[in-house]
Amino acid sequence: MIETLHLYAIVWDGAGPDSGLIGLDGCRVSTIHHRDLTAVVSPTPIRAYRSMKREEVVPHLVAHQAVIEQVMKHHTVIPVKFGTVARDAVEVRKILETGYSQLRCTLEAMTGRIELDLVAQWKDLNSVLQKIGEEEEIRGEKAAIASRPVEQTREERVRIGKLVKARLDQVREERAAEIIETLTPLARDICPHALLDDRMILNTAFLVARVGEEEVGGTLERLDDRYGDTIDFRCVGPLPPYSFATVEVKTFEFEEIDRARRLLGLREWAPLSEVREAYRTLAHESHPDHAYRQAGKVRDRIDGTFETVTEAYRLLKEYLQVGSSFRARDVREAVAVRLLQWSLEAGSA
Repeated sequence: MIETLHLYAIVWDGAGPDSGLIGLDGCRVSTIHHRDLTAVVSPTPIRAYRSMKREEVVPHLVAHQAVIEQVMKHHTVIPVKFGTVARDAVEVRKILETGYSQLRCTLEAMTGRIELDLVAQWKDLNSVLQKIGEEEEIRGEKAAIASRPVEQTREERVRIGKLVKARLDQVREERAAEIIETLTPLARDICPHALLDDRMILNTAFLVARVGEEEVGGTLERLDDRYGDTIDFRCVGPLPPYSFATVEVKTFEFEEIDRARRLLGLREWAPLSEVREAYRTLAHESHPDHAYRQAGKVRDRIDGTFETVTEAYRLLKEYLQVGSSFRARDVREAVAVRLLQWSLEAGSA
């Protein structure tokens, strides 16, 4: 079975995992260094996680996170996106070299900081809905149709349902804003996550100083005293900064790049400006609203749909940020490294 190196995290040089730490597939975790950066890795067979069932992936994901969180107990870490692998140590060093500046800056920014994930939800949603239903506007709407048959009041009932939902959203937003306002002075950054259902009020990650964790705990206790009759609070952490700085590594398949290059009619070397011009021409010809017709027939040389042409352009544009040509050797050696980040400033811009 062909083995690769699974990447867990990036840390400062010399700040590797404790001896004996075990990762995926029961393999020992080790480190690979480049300048003052270190990648935490372990050998793993090649797996197509995207094609696996969720229950098959979960044990590997749990093992991945367990390694990161063990290393994080004693060191500043930047987590690497789950499923990231490299062919060998040479490629790992290439990743560290390519992303060196942003990785180093991010490690500096995350030093001494941890992530805390806070979920707040209604203890009894039905009680909240009942209270909303007793408000003057909604009570009046209900009274107006109370004496009429149900089949004659369907539209009014739908409207009342929408009013209740809008009011529930408003109350939720008010409570969430109050909670965030209380915690914001203790946070370096905040990252909101999706609300999973109407019971959930808040699902947010906070980036805080490690030394300030106790103060956050005290603030949450005061929030619980304030809202304890109606709201449940659950805080998970300390965690690595998953929501604020996760490394994503992308390598490129020559066959995909070559197919995209040929679709856009490009040479083996072309600057981005030439790629963009080729895309604009072909996109215009293949667009469903502007198909180029000649003698009453769509031109045969349009080999792809608008969507495939656009995808080819997107792929080549991404590749040219790190690649020097479309030749096989250059494509296979190219590595793109980026940080998946959410900042309070960016999120509110």
